[in-house]
Amino acid sequence: MIINKLSTQELQDLIGVSILDRLKDILPSLPESGIENPNDVYEKAFLIKIFLSFQGQDSFLKKNFRMMLLNRLSDDEIKKLAELLELNSNLGFDRLVKDISNINWEHNEQTKRMIKYFNLPIDYLPEPKEELPNVETIKCHERPFKLLKDFQFKVFMNAMTILENPMKRFVIQMPTGSGKTRTAMEIVTSFLIKNPGKSVIWLAHSDELCEQAVECFKDVWMHVGTFDIDIVRAWGKNNLKVQKRSSFVVAGFPKINSILKKNMELIKRFANNNILVIVDEAHKAIARTYKKVIESLVINSSNVPHLIGLTATPGRSDVDSKETKKLIEFFFKDKIEIDSGSKTVFQYLRDKKILSHIENEPISGRRYELSASEKNYIETYFDFPEGFLKRVSDDDVRNLEIIKKLKKECELNKKILFFGTSIEHSKFICALLNFLGFKAEHIDGLTRIDRRRNIIKNFKERSNNLNIICNYGVLTTGFDAPMIDVVFIARPTMSVVLYSQMVGRGLRGPAIGGTESCKLIDVKDNIDVYRSPDNVYDYFESYWKG
Repeated sequence: MIINKLSTQELQDLIGVSILDRLKDILPSLPESGIENPNDVYEKAFLIKIFLSFQGQDSFLKKNFRMMLLNRLSDDEIKKLAELLELNSNLGFDRLVKDISNINWEHNEQTKRMIKYFNLPIDYLPEPKEELPNVETIKCHERPFKLLKDFQFKVFMNAMTILENPMKRFVIQMPTGSGKTRTAMEIVTSFLIKNPGKSVIWLAHSDELCEQAVECFKDVWMHVGTFDIDIVRAWGKNNLKVQKRSSFVVAGFPKINSILKKNMELIKRFANNNILVIVDEAHKAIARTYKKVIESLVINSSNVPHLIGLTATPGRSDVDSKETKKLIEFFFKDKIEIDSGSKTVFQYLRDKKILSHIENEPISGRRYELSASEKNYIETYFDFPEGFLKRVSDDDVRNLEIIKKLKKECELNKKILFFGTSIEHSKFICALLNFLGFKAEHIDGLTRIDRRRNIIKNFKERSNNLNIICNYGVLTTGFDAPMIDVVFIARPTMSVVLYSQMVGRGLRGPAIGGTESCKLIDVKDNIDVYRSPDNVYDYFESYWKG
């Protein structure tokens, strides 16, 4: 492997003093690490293993790093590599290093050959880039009909009854995993069929949620649609396009907000053809930018479209009741939910095997004293400040307990979704797991979209050896992997909404391709008051009934 050509000092410099100092304390406490004495981490064999676990794959994306490695090759080696890459091997050494390092490290034949030549793992090959079309026409009646489940159908019928009246706004509350998107899409398709030539817009805050909506709409329209329809993707690089025929427009809040600043006329033209606005993760709807986007699509329309919000937690904050009251007023104090009779919604759905049973298994965390400034931050923003979260994520006594617990679950071949305290914390835990021989991947907001898709795809496959995804801030929504065995929450939070979203990733039951039960491992310095998903779901109920 070409990494062997780096010196011990170079490897130490690449890994960093702070990481090595932390590993000197952690690894000797893990018998399976192979490191008995703290100074063993400085042995070259271990340094190579640490480097590959903590930085390996991402390092090869950097041209300067590839150039550094190429400079370690002999004249014969660089010429052989140039011939393999079909370059002119008669050029001088420096020129060949420059030309080879200039080759884009992406999904291409030259990169494949370099990976083989360097004896690197095949998963160092970047994922192929997938360009999603801006506009896509969906044919009707191409797939077998899929009926809504009885509780979903009741929600659908209640919604359609309310929508018979003009200018209605309301929230649909359904737990994560119970089919909010599928139920809402039945409303969307019914509205479009009744109003040929018109459009519906679906708003979401992340690329994953947007594409999830597109795929669900396609699946429903292909068996209920009565005419061909256009799907418009309006997020990322794709623009908002006004179609001449019926369209289902899925848009990201940032995209519409950007258009508002530059082209108000485009917003008005689109809004005039729109009959329904759906807001995913509706508890975000009254945030300043989001509210501005929603109102631009409602107020600027001569149709005055209906507005529906979707959420599992119909409130803004468990600390500031004013925010929740504003949200309720924004949706005209109207909410539809699952009719569960005398049972809680969770009991009702668990009995139907729609949701899995939660097996709580908390582990001991640490006790932290908050500074005056941290307390002031919490009083202002209703959650922990980044500085406090960094302090928690750097606590390696806590991290050692986390790793020991994760290791046990990985040895049982469980599919685990891990929520880290910060981006760096998620990366650190992921790297430690890889060092111990488990297949783990990290995802955050900066992870390349193609790589993110591939990680999630591999994780969903039960036969794949990807045991665990570590993440921070991205897989709380828009992530659907029914066969999750363990949800591990190491992120302290005071937000009932965020906590319920994390727990909800593991709630899909056997009736919808999920698991009979899901283990919830919660670090005990997290918020104990929200340990029951039932309590989380009902937390805001008194506000809506008040």
